[in-house]
Amino acid sequence: MLEQNTVTISISSQLETTGTGFGIVEGTGESCFIPPRVMLAAHGTVGDIFQATVTENPLENRRDHTPYMVTGLKRIEDPSHVAVRAFIERTLSNNGVWTAGELFHEYTGGASLKEHTELLHAFITQTDDFFRAGKCARFTMERAHNRGRSKVWYTCSPDLADVAEWEPE
Repeated sequence: MLEQNTVTISISSQLETTGTGFGIVEGTGESCFIPPRVMLAAHGTVGDIFQATVTENPLENRRDHTPYMVTGLKRIEDPSHVAVRAFIERTLSNNGVWTAGELFHEYTGGASLKEHTELLHAFITQTDDFFRAGKCARFTMERAHNRGRSKVWYTCSPDLADVAEWEPE
């Protein structure tokens, strides 16, 4: 039997087709594979932080890139996520149209996205949770693959949303 350890991870990505997740181990930056059944049981989404039970990745040919496999997840409520959730609710309730990145910049006073990736993930996750809870509307502009990234905006007042409030192309 392989040795198991407990580490703190943040979920960095999830494959929509399979439900498979991947996480980053806090402190080391190492990658871990999260089987779909583990993701489903924990209701995990990108940006969530968990205490994870990990073991060595059973796929030897994948260990160089992803050394661990997660066998269990226990959610950690990060205090910064509580503050983020309150900020999002307060800001969206005051009308306007916002992206998660714009909310992040407003909250941090323009901090670098690259230097605060966990906090940015919290904004992405929390704005989407706010939408799924029916507390705001979400507008998505899909672009062709070669035309740039898609954009997602959130608002609590979709009837008052003005196209001029949206970022120019």
